[in-house]
Amino acid sequence: MDSFLELLVAFGFKELKEWIIAICSFMFMLSFLGGMISALFVINSKLLRPPKLTTRISFRMFILSEVMLIFAAIYYHIFMVGHISGAHVVYWIAAAMIMPLVAIIGAQIMYIIFSGKVRAKKKAVRDNARKIRNERTTTMEDGHAKVAKTKPKKK
Repeated sequence: MDSFLELLVAFGFKELKEWIIAICSFMFMLSFLGGMISALFVINSKLLRPPKLTTRISFRMFILSEVMLIFAAIYYHIFMVGHISGAHVVYWIAAAMIMPLVAIIGAQIMYIIFSGKVRAKKKAVRDNARKIRNERTTTMEDGHAKVAKTKPKKK
């Protein structure tokens, strides 16, 4: 906690540093949790492929935490302190850029923990694709054999 306070002092924050620590910690935890939950849903779902990024829980929680962080920064600088400096802007931009990385770290931890399930799911995808290819090949071969055996009718 002391190193975080020193970081805030380096960015020029003089008032209400504990408030900033609480808000940023909450936002980072929200992003981390979003990444973990999203990975768990992907790992335990019946879908063979992961859903699109915009439909994932981690993306939605990331957007929510970004909006909350922006509102918290605006509230802090307008109503609590009354001023903003360039160093403060750099800090808030860095905090906003760290949140997706924290979500990715949370997701990767879940993928590492459940790597056996992930491998089994990838094997199921490969087996399913192989099964479909074999069915198509068999169907095509049978179709060609039927066409070759039938002779046109003579008139």
